[in-house]
Amino acid sequence: MTKRKIGFLVFCLVASMFFAAGCSTVTSDPVNPNDSTTPADPPSGTTSVTLSGGSTTGTGNTLSLNFLAVDQASTTLTNITRGNVSIEVYDSNPGSSGISAAGLVGTVVINVLSSGANTSKPIAVGMVLDKSGSMMDPLSPGDAKVRTLEAAADIFIDLMSNDSQAAIINFDSVVSIEAAMTTDKNVLKIAASVEAPYGGSTAFFTGASTGITETAAVNSTNYVRGVIAMTDGANNYGSKTEYDVTTEAIAAGLPVYTVGLFDTSSEASSNRAPLQRIALATTGTSESYHEVIVGVTGLSVMSADQIRALGALEDIYTQLAQALTDAYTATCTLSTSLTAGQQYWVRITLHTYGTFSQSVVVSFIAQ
Repeated sequence: MTKRKIGFLVFCLVASMFFAAGCSTVTSDPVNPNDSTTPADPPSGTTSVTLSGGSTTGTGNTLSLNFLAVDQASTTLTNITRGNVSIEVYDSNPGSSGISAAGLVGTVVINVLSSGANTSKPIAVGMVLDKSGSMMDPLSPGDAKVRTLEAAADIFIDLMSNDSQAAIINFDSVVSIEAAMTTDKNVLKIAASVEAPYGGSTAFFTGASTGITETAAVNSTNYVRGVIAMTDGANNYGSKTEYDVTTEAIAAGLPVYTVGLFDTSSEASSNRAPLQRIALATTGTSESYHEVIVGVTGLSVMSADQIRALGALEDIYTQLAQALTDAYTATCTLSTSLTAGQQYWVRITLHTYGTFSQSVVVSFIAQ
């Protein structure tokens, strides 16, 4: 064999090895099934779909947002694709149904859509926990509502990925940042278990406002952000108002998921409205308000209703942890530049997802 032929064979061998290595690298790259332009169908057995808005940031011609999607059992839906979603931006509130060109700000192109189920994007959550005197109401001998709240918070913390973070804000008459944003789960659990001193008043709005401030400091590009604010009664202390909480959340582009833990149906009826309104204003749906009625009876043994209620609170925090972890992130380009400091409304529409079609509208302030 001539030297020329030998040289050619060596070249082919090296080239084939290089090509094989290159192919191996390409096939090992992660695939984002959510970014397909082909519409997906819902999983078998899905009978309803609920969308809720999430953290939203708009600057110039760019828009980045999160949204959550769950079925009738609050199980996250993670297979929605770019082909199932359309996004519009308005300079006036278009409402959650009916498309109107009035106020439409240019066109929006979704560049990338992904679910945390596929990208493992970490979350950053401000957890606002009621530690007022009424949280010491007994559920059974030696136990109290606050213990159930702490157990639910611990479940949420355990479900966070190791690179996710949270802040713990406890309140009674006074608001205390027991733990600033951290990934340290032990620190978070210790902070969530702090109970003393108990006050007789409920500074819920101030607590929620503090949670918004803590969470707003986190970079929205790297985290799915949100605030979970829980109380067992009406706000009756502090300088902050419901309006403050709503406007601060919208200005920060943050969703506030609210939780009410009430003793009776009558108490729930009297106190749920502000929690529903905050959830609706910041996530686009009152479905982001969650409620548990404990039914404290003063019995020496917990009733079946109480046991179910306590499990329900833990379920709520479990579902919120999973929904935020699996939240969708959409990065978009607008044909018309946003004006810094101006309020806008973004409509997220799910369509051709089997027979389901749904929209949610969330407000934000352009940066």
